[in-house]
Amino acid sequence: MTGYQKNDWLNSTKFWLQIMNPEDREIIWNNVTKIYKTGKEGIYQYRWIKKNGEEIWVESHSTPIKDNEGQNIGLRGVTMDITERKRIEEDLKKSKEQLSVIFENVANGITVQDSYGKVIFMNN
Repeated sequence: MTGYQKNDWLNSTKFWLQIMNPEDREIIWNNVTKIYKTGKEGIYQYRWIKKNGEEIWVESHSTPIKDNEGQNIGLRGVTMDITERKRIEEDLKKSKEQLSVIFENVANGITVQDSYGKVIFMNN
């Protein structure tokens, strides 16, 4: 997913943090610390810089690892590439904004109704 080798990850402490976009590091480190301290699972999104310099969006799901006494001793998790999902979300946001401008400025009245005919939205 990132172009780095397994040894890059294993031979460096907090490698995942080192390849993170610097703008995301503090907030994500705070989130990870909170997960570790509270013992609760967490989900967070941030950007990684791939070995080739390309930036990707990822989503991590983390869970604390506990020892036999119930003390947190680490975190385990899954990280997924969500770059395409983020692109689609941004495209949808732009489309909604464009449609909203058209909807509010068209000279005709427009209504949106549910399956029972109840008006759920209308322009001015």
